[in-house]
Amino acid sequence: MIGQGLHAPPVDGLIGAGPLLLVDREAAEALEDNVFGEVSLHSADLDTDPASGLMHVPDYVWCQVHGEAGMLDIGLTDDGRLVTSGQALLVLHTFGGGIENATITEWNA
Repeated sequence: MIGQGLHAPPVDGLIGAGPLLLVDREAAEALEDNVFGEVSLHSADLDTDPASGLMHVPDYVWCQVHGEAGMLDIGLTDDGRLVTSGQALLVLHTFGGGIENATITEWNA
């Protein structure tokens, strides 16, 4: 199970918690190509306040997860937590910004 608060600076390839996640474009495309599950990707036009100190906003897309937890490689629990298979977790670790700051726990159905 993966979750991360939106208060963290955009460093990882995955920000937020289901059903809508911000995912960097590289990780999102890798999920589409390598993972069995129903997700839809939508453009995320992110602007920052110049006072934030961010010089460049990473290329993120909104990733909406439609599947049910435990049924395919990626899905949501009844309370909106993201659940992934080992394959999907590997994709999130490998592509884009990774998920070094995410909280990952084992999920039991």
